[in-house]
Amino acid sequence: MFAVSQFQPNDSSQGWDGRFKGQEVAPGVYVYYAVVRFIDGESVVFRGDVTVFR
Repeated sequence: MFAVSQFQPNDSSQGWDGRFKGQEVAPGVYVYYAVVRFIDGESVVFRGDVTVFR
C-alpha cells in the first residue's frame, strides 16, 4: 500500500514510483475487496480496482 499526506496537487515527486520491494509492478488491473467489521458489529465492504500502466 502506498500512502502520502501533506502534499501539493500535481507534485510528481510525491507520487508512487511503480515499484514494490524494489521491483517494478507489472502493468495490469488489480482488484481489491475488504470487509471491515467494527466493534459495534457493523460491517462495511470496500471494493474496487486500480489500473497500473506505463
